[in-house]
Amino acid sequence: MHNSTTMSTPTPNDNVGRLRLRESVHEWANVDLKRVPAFPHRAPEFLSSYLDATNPIFGPILYTAEVPGSAHRVTFLRAINDVLQVPEPIAGHIAELVQCMHTCSLVVDDIVDHAPMRRSTPSAHCVFGMPKSLGSAYTALFQVMMSTAVHLGEGALLVVIEECARMHHYNTLELHWRETVQCPSEEEYMQMVDGKTGSGFRVVTRLLMEVKGRDQCPKLVQHLTAFTNEFGRFFQIRDDYMDLVSEEYSQKKGGRGSDLRSGTWSYPTVHCVQSHPDTRAEFLQVFDQNHTTSGEDCRRLLNLLERTGSLVATSQKLQQLADSLMCIVQELEADGYAHEALLHWCRALVASTPGVQLGGNPHCSSLTPHYVNIRSPAASQNPSPDADPEQPVSLCALDTSILEAKSNLKPDCSPSVSPGPSPSPSPSPVSCATPWTAHGQYTCDANLQACSLVCDPPYVGTAPTVQCSDAGNWAPEAECLAPTCPATGPDPVVGGTYATCTTFS
Repeated sequence: MHNSTTMSTPTPNDNVGRLRLRESVHEWANVDLKRVPAFPHRAPEFLSSYLDATNPIFGPILYTAEVPGSAHRVTFLRAINDVLQVPEPIAGHIAELVQCMHTCSLVVDDIVDHAPMRRSTPSAHCVFGMPKSLGSAYTALFQVMMSTAVHLGEGALLVVIEECARMHHYNTLELHWRETVQCPSEEEYMQMVDGKTGSGFRVVTRLLMEVKGRDQCPKLVQHLTAFTNEFGRFFQIRDDYMDLVSEEYSQKKGGRGSDLRSGTWSYPTVHCVQSHPDTRAEFLQVFDQNHTTSGEDCRRLLNLLERTGSLVATSQKLQQLADSLMCIVQELEADGYAHEALLHWCRALVASTPGVQLGGNPHCSSLTPHYVNIRSPAASQNPSPDADPEQPVSLCALDTSILEAKSNLKPDCSPSVSPGPSPSPSPSPVSCATPWTAHGQYTCDANLQACSLVCDPPYVGTAPTVQCSDAGNWAPEAECLAPTCPATGPDPVVGGTYATCTTFS
């Protein structure tokens, strides 16, 4: 199994900028931008690490976060990280921030969709009002961006900015179609899904690869890019489908056919209009009612979707995407990468989708991502003069020696005849993944058995050295923490922060 240990390391200038941002935010936003203390079990769980949870302006976000959701993005992150092996403290911080971004988007979506319910409870804007809910969502989103800059770096911040911009761009396009009662083509709809829903998952994959480092192979980038984009499509079309066929699922959104009630074009309705143009007038008549679609109208349109075969076609599309996901997992397995978590996660989600199975497509072909290659924003700022601009940035080093050691695979992953049993390798000590801290550097021995920690001034380390245990974990856990002002001395400041100190405790 591949295990790349390269991690991106902040430069001294990066650390100075992060420290200044953290000091400034503490002064005006009353929050010390901390790394989350643990991997969140129910993200967003540690909002006080990046926003002032006592400030009433964040009431709508805290209210929405209190009602647990499915946390698909967190479980998606764990599955992707089973391949990339980003250290858990960093992966946990990404999980928290990504889920908070999702919570912000839910608050905004409920406003623009006129949705009265979210997760079987009244939507935030129905409790706090639209203006406060909208302001709360966008203010929290900026807090997430600042926490990203401080703890994950400039490259990660650019990833978040781009994917947030892409998400809002295509979300607004979808609103344009709804408000002008224009039915998109299926191709236009899929492009919108790649931008709106896909961004919520793509930001996970891109952030993990950004903090992992850029010294890695294009083939793995291709696998994970394709998987992420195909899953974004599966997730959205599944949501469209379940809203129409699952009473239990739709009740969480206020009742069956919520998209029909709001006049929002979904995959089944787009398919129906495109494959049966004579149905266009009926949809346009119902959707052009300023969000007052009646229950009788919904039932009539649902019968129309069933009669024209568009619900069956939606199920078939989901099966096609499930097969595609399975093909990508099989290619990851063939190339020697960890794939079990992705496979298990896909099976669990597909099993809850009526009429869809995950069994593997025997006609898997070479993969071409539907979306542009993931490129590192930080790397693209200073490209090599010999670099091909059309090639993805190398993100996960492919260790071909591992493939050569597999008895049934050549280095290019094609089937091969086994040359016979090879001698068993001599046992070697367990190696841990390279440790990482946001405000310092580790210096490790060649075998990754012991590392010393040097923190950037004025940060202070919680332990000078760490050792790799037999279980593959570093002990003790160590990181660089911000100092606090001394209680007494030449510069006593009651309640002061390190930003105002001249000496440190």
